[in-house]
Amino acid sequence: MAIEILTPLIAALRARCLSTISINKDPVNYGVELEFVFAFHEGELDLGQTNGIPNTLSKNLSYFQREQYPEFSKFKPSEFPNLIYNSWGVQKGNSTKLDAYDAEPQAIVKRKIESRFSEIPTKISGTLYATKKCQKDMEYYIKWLVPVDHSVCGLGLDNLPKWLPKRVANPSEWDSYGLELVSPILYTGLPSKRDEISKILNAAVGTDNYKHGPFITNQCGLHVHVEAPKDIKVLKELAVLLLLCEEELSRLHPRSRRPGHASAKRQIDSNRLYFQLGNDPNFGKESDDYLKADCSTNALQKNVTVQQIHQRIRLIKKKTALSQKMCWPAPQHNPNGNQYCLINFVYLTQGEGYAEAIEFRQARGTTSAEEVNHWVDFCVGLVKLAEFYLKIPARFLVKSWNDLRAENNVLYQLMQDIELSDEAIGF
Repeated sequence: MAIEILTPLIAALRARCLSTISINKDPVNYGVELEFVFAFHEGELDLGQTNGIPNTLSKNLSYFQREQYPEFSKFKPSEFPNLIYNSWGVQKGNSTKLDAYDAEPQAIVKRKIESRFSEIPTKISGTLYATKKCQKDMEYYIKWLVPVDHSVCGLGLDNLPKWLPKRVANPSEWDSYGLELVSPILYTGLPSKRDEISKILNAAVGTDNYKHGPFITNQCGLHVHVEAPKDIKVLKELAVLLLLCEEELSRLHPRSRRPGHASAKRQIDSNRLYFQLGNDPNFGKESDDYLKADCSTNALQKNVTVQQIHQRIRLIKKKTALSQKMCWPAPQHNPNGNQYCLINFVYLTQGEGYAEAIEFRQARGTTSAEEVNHWVDFCVGLVKLAEFYLKIPARFLVKSWNDLRAENNVLYQLMQDIELSDEAIGF
């Protein structure tokens, strides 16, 4: 019998019963990727030797050299003019050919971590491409990785004193480079793992008398990987929740971490693209298509209802199809979807030998362990909330687009359903 025709007493009792049911608190695996610009004094570099001849720095690289693809800049300058290699070069031995950094900046970070927290294992890594992530049987999962991040660029010498005013006395002696810290498998049931994040960041940050330090620009992100539910029904419920609340969730972050911003170009695309532009055969042929796409709630509700989104997702039978819809359009090299969406579902589809995870990509980078841990709690909570709403559909917050009006404060209601503490909600 529909709740509308129940007596007020029975309706009240049912509502009270539903309100006392909590989300699943079972621990899950997760991981974090912490992107930042790493600045350092030239004296911190160990350039090594080539054929017995010391390698040397080349500080005055021409723009022509910096934009060489893929020797220096790993993104095509014609498509990503804001991702040009912007650090010093290295001349190896007697070679007349200049090279980009290899692993010299990463070695500084590794050394600083080991000197303060030798119990935390680390490993220097090159570019950590998507095909390397989420593998089950690799040593990456037992050590913190220090890879280069080509989507984060160093800054010119004149800018460094503005970011690290108490450390950079002579800018000509300092350089900067885009790096990230990638965690091994962490576990929400072990509080010590939260402490590990704090230690890692403390070592990277140092103090004002250190000759190194990280800082965060618009290009830096905080990515959280959450162990994916086994049940595809839960994954589909999560997909609906994220689609409907995409704009609300994006308001938690600066505009530079939202689809349509120049700094987010092809790094943070909307998960709504399929539902908004899936019938356009020409979409995606130009890189600026992603910047121009209007996936706001106001635009989306003109094309599709909340019920239609539910229905389309409900018809999906396989995780590959779910990934293709949530991470549309798929690039040529990966038919299962575009990993550079706000929420990346592609890691559900890599097959045997890979862990299945949902990647939350939209948060801005940070050097605060408190911020990292609060965001992890929220991301894990969203995944748990999907299971909760699947069991109790009456509690699902968005039944029509009108429910997303500002006065309904859906974001706050989500946090309450996740059962975040008042401190976390305030944060």
